[in-house]
Amino acid sequence: MKRTLAAINMLSGFILIITLVLVFSLDLHVNGSVYKGSMPLDSSWHYFDGETADLSDLRWSDGEAIIAAYFDGYANRSRSLCFMSRNVSFRIYLDNELIYDFEPHLSGYYGSSYGTFLHCIPIPGENHGRTLTLRYTSLDEHSAAELENMRLEFAGAYIRDTIQTGAPRFLLCVIAFFFGVVLFILGLIQQRHREELVETMSLGAISMMLSIWEFPPAGFLQILAGNPAAERAMYHIILMILPIPVVSFVATMTRTRRKTVVYTYIACCIIDLIYQLSMILLGDADYSELIHLSHVIIIIGIFLICWMIITALRHKVLTSEQKRYLLPSVVLVVVTGLVDMVRFYSGRSDDTTKISRIGLSAFVIILLFFELKRLVEIKVKSTQAEIMHRLATEDSLTGIKNRTGFNEYEQLIMKRRKGKCLFVHFDVNRLKKVNDTFGHAEGDRHIIAAATVIRDSFGEYGECFRVGGDEFFVILDGRNCDEDYEKCIERCIELQNEYNEREDPPIKLQLAYGMAEYRYDSDTGPEAAEKLADSRMYEKKRQMKADDIKLAAETVLADLQNKEDIRKKGMKLHTNVSKELKETPAN
Repeated sequence: MKRTLAAINMLSGFILIITLVLVFSLDLHVNGSVYKGSMPLDSSWHYFDGETADLSDLRWSDGEAIIAAYFDGYANRSRSLCFMSRNVSFRIYLDNELIYDFEPHLSGYYGSSYGTFLHCIPIPGENHGRTLTLRYTSLDEHSAAELENMRLEFAGAYIRDTIQTGAPRFLLCVIAFFFGVVLFILGLIQQRHREELVETMSLGAISMMLSIWEFPPAGFLQILAGNPAAERAMYHIILMILPIPVVSFVATMTRTRRKTVVYTYIACCIIDLIYQLSMILLGDADYSELIHLSHVIIIIGIFLICWMIITALRHKVLTSEQKRYLLPSVVLVVVTGLVDMVRFYSGRSDDTTKISRIGLSAFVIILLFFELKRLVEIKVKSTQAEIMHRLATEDSLTGIKNRTGFNEYEQLIMKRRKGKCLFVHFDVNRLKKVNDTFGHAEGDRHIIAAATVIRDSFGEYGECFRVGGDEFFVILDGRNCDEDYEKCIERCIELQNEYNEREDPPIKLQLAYGMAEYRYDSDTGPEAAEKLADSRMYEKKRQMKADDIKLAAETVLADLQNKEDIRKKGMKLHTNVSKELKETPAN
């Protein structure tokens, strides 16, 4: 039944995943307006000198410039001018009338640019041609001023298309972030050694950072959170701190002995982060001006990673499985990182981190498979160790903990410094007589019954142990242990009597017990309390034996008294009968 339910739940999970993929992938085009479609304007703009304007790389003189576009006002029919802007502030005029003024005021750690901003500007429809004029100013001379995906379209349709375009990438980011969180938590919970803890946590941190780095551009964050400027800031901050988990992962995997070198590199990354953020917060620099520092740190990290791997290979530290997974993934990260740096400084692409993201994604996927495989192996070994420990500390006859478990718990309470506990020592009376008279099978039933009575009465409040053939210990811990002891011992006697009445054993079950207190701040160990509980148990046993002898004597005397009464009654009856016979006349 469990396997069937597991299969059903697994199928439900797959159906949910497939549904999410379809939701983010399939398109449903709905447009109820009679003025359907959109009018692209990317190639409609010109400078005043007649040259066609390239919106992806706008030129300017003294930080500003003007471009203009002509369109058919009748064809517009109340559609909006929709586009994305980056690294530029601007004003838009319609036939020399100002209709839109975009002057972002940035502060804090955002820097001098706002990232990618989505604009939807209503344009009134007319029955004649209209001229749009755009006067713009570059915000950062180190980055290109861009206007992209410019169209005359209904604002709702444009925003919907923007979300739909970035949705698959957004879904992948969510999945990557989720796996990163899972790995991070598994690193905290599952791992036993510090090195393994750092490995798994580092991989989880890389996955989370990569998911944010891969976040869809083009106004997606603006639509979700209303803050597109955070996109650019997050991108540069992650670029500064990403080398830390990557180098940490490789350092722990290769078990490098030069820990000082690794710590120094991590300290440099942190200093670089603090310096860049300080400069930006003070307004003395922008991310684009300081990105060269991040590149220098990354190049140093690449050399450090290569050195650690070469050293590990030379000293044969890596296993064959680690070589199979680690080497290809690290080579991918190094090569793709260097390629993107060349692309960045050659200015051949707008997205200068695309190849690095692919390399890091492959790095995470390859090592994620390796880590999950290793975590499964660790879990199996941990389960086996737990089973072996349970077998070593559990009494096979009664199911409660044995002498080994008692010794372990004793060591545990010796580490405490405040409070107290109670040691309760039990012994099964007349067990030898049960074994000698009725056999060891009956003796085992007697021991099992004793363990059941002790566990059912004390198990909720303390730990129960079988420390010998017919000897048991209970340790009661907590502020109310004295009250718990009184309740439990009363319950123990009740359960013992119920068992004797219900099962009617050939020899009644009887438990002798003794209790002693142990304070955690005591100068002596718990052995003194155990001995005191043992002596009190034997004192109780002697008392019980004396009570049994007294009860037996009283029973015999009562029996003898009954016999004497019967004899007297018989003699009296005999006398009466004889007297009646004498008085009766003979026939």
